[in-house]
Amino acid sequence: MSRRDPHIAPGTVEGEVRGVDLRGIFTGVIIGFLAYLWLAVTISIAILGLAFVGLLPRAADTAAAAGKRVGASFGWGLLIGVAGPLIGILVLATVLGLPLGFTMLSGLNVLAPLGYVAACLIFGRWFVKGTSNRARVGAFFAGFGILLRLIALIPGVGTDRVVRGVHLTASER
Repeated sequence: MSRRDPHIAPGTVEGEVRGVDLRGIFTGVIIGFLAYLWLAVTISIAILGLAFVGLLPRAADTAAAAGKRVGASFGWGLLIGVAGPLIGILVLATVLGLPLGFTMLSGLNVLAPLGYVAACLIFGRWFVKGTSNRARVGAFFAGFGILLRLIALIPGVGTDRVVRGVHLTASER
C-alpha cells in the first residue's frame, strides 16, 4: 500500500472481453495427459520386456511358441481378459468375497503387462528369427515398436487393454 495517489497513464483498451475457453483448456489437458500416459506405458513395457527377455529367455521362447496357436491364445485371452474382471467384480458384491475379488483383480494387474510383453514377442517373431538373446530382444522390440505401440496410437482401435486381453495367456503356456 502506498499513501500516494496512483498515477495512471492515459489511454483506452479497445475490443471485446470474452470468456475463458474452458473447453479448449480442458481438451489440451486431456491430450497432454493421454500423451503422458502413452509415453509412460511405452517406457514401462519396454523395461518389463527387456527384463523378461533378459532374465527368462526360455519363458520368452515358450511365449513366442504358444502364440503360434492363435485360436487358443485368443480364447484364453478373452476368457481371462474379459470374464476375469467381470467375475472379480461380481465376487466383490458379496461381503465374504471381498478378499477373493480384490485378489482376482490384483492378479489381472500383474498378468496384463506380461500378456502385452508376450504379444510383443509373438508379433516380433514374424520379423526376427533366431534363438540368441539378441534375436529375442530384437523380436520383442520389433513387435513392440512396429505393431503394438503404433496400433496404440489409433483412437478407438489401439487401446492397450484390448491388446493385453487378447494375448494375456501366451506367457502362461
